[in-house]
Amino acid sequence: PEGDLALIATETEDPRTWQWTAADKLFLELIQEAHKRDMRVIIDGVWNHTGRNFFAFQDLRERQQKSRYRDWFKVTRWNNPATPRKEFDYEGWHGIKSLPAFAQTRDGRDLAPGPKRYVFRATERWMDPHGNGDTSAGVDGWRLDVAEELPAGFWRDWHAHVRSINPEAFTVAE
Repeated sequence: PEGDLALIATETEDPRTWQWTAADKLFLELIQEAHKRDMRVIIDGVWNHTGRNFFAFQDLRERQQKSRYRDWFKVTRWNNPATPRKEFDYEGWHGIKSLPAFAQTRDGRDLAPGPKRYVFRATERWMDPHGNGDTSAGVDGWRLDVAEELPAGFWRDWHAHVRSINPEAFTVAE
């Protein structure tokens, strides 16, 4: 819907900058209607990569090592300002550059702290949209995309987080 892209463009990792778009509000209405019919709503969680238009990746491409998001992605090469070429490179999900992969901790046991925090906040937003502890307006669970590609430590913490929000939430891996 008109205006949604402008709202999305103002977002950062700070949930205080997040606004419900017209599309989001329509989806929240869908959740309400489904719940009235005793139906549950499960959404897809894709926690291992983003798109190139994601605010953190855009900042990283522009600011390079000076970006506050430099540790969020799997950067393999930074631009060298002394050359005219663009050397910046990164890992994309399964080699697909339009899907930049989130970084993991050095030991490979967890998602990097920045994206992990972001994912937890996004999880809270959709499970408790009013932020008041009443999950009746939120989603009832998650279908987890390419779950085997994220470390078990992340999943253990994320699942505990989901259960702390709604002990009845349903989660299933792809």
